[in-house]
Amino acid sequence: MEKMILPIVLKCFIAFFLWESIGVFYNKFLKEKKQIHLKFFKSFLQACIIVFSLYQIGIQFPAFEKFSNSLLASSSLLVVVLGFAFQTSLEDFIAGILISIFKPFNIGDRITLIGLNISGYVESITIRHTIIKTFKNNRLMIPNSIINKEIIENTNVINEISAGFMDVTISFDSNVEKAKEIMKNVIIENEYTIHDNVEVFVRDITGNGIALRANVTTENIDINFKACSQIREKILNEFMNTEDIDFSKTA
Repeated sequence: MEKMILPIVLKCFIAFFLWESIGVFYNKFLKEKKQIHLKFFKSFLQACIIVFSLYQIGIQFPAFEKFSNSLLASSSLLVVVLGFAFQTSLEDFIAGILISIFKPFNIGDRITLIGLNISGYVESITIRHTIIKTFKNNRLMIPNSIINKEIIENTNVINEISAGFMDVTISFDSNVEKAKEIMKNVIIENEYTIHDNVEVFVRDITGNGIALRANVTTENIDINFKACSQIREKILNEFMNTEDIDFSKTA
């Protein structure tokens, strides 16, 4: 028994060293690239190290070595045993490979899983699951097989540009052209907006008044939310200081 201790300790040390080396190499040279396949491959290599190390430790025991040799002698039996024991995990692993190959998203992308009604940022991926950080700062670990079957909305795919609308309703006796001019100028002057082709038009005539709509375009959806908040506040102040404009609400 004492003769087995040293080889086992040595193999554990080698496994730990290889595990840490892969992590250090990834964090130093590959992490900033935020490519989903690189993260998956890192997780795959580390999983291989664990499996191989456990096998190497196991064969130090005669009973395990005899069992493994008999199992390996029958390849068909080995496939059946492994397939039955790791059916769900194997499905997640294959789904992870497909995700890393076709790349429906990358690390840091903001995605929405339509069927599950889950939105958040892709934080990491392993051979079993994908980690999504929600807007409530929670981490959801979703099996890769589930994500692979989902309809995914990725807001980072189209040049990372987010376009939204700014709706404002003014009273019927307001100066429509003046209101449109103010809205356009406020949007153009905002530091976060991409102000090419800013248009303001009459969206509807409602029981509350005349509904105006303007397009607000920013580099991404998070900045869009902040920009719209600032624009609403500025429009509110501008309308309040203009005598011939009265408004019912902003949306």
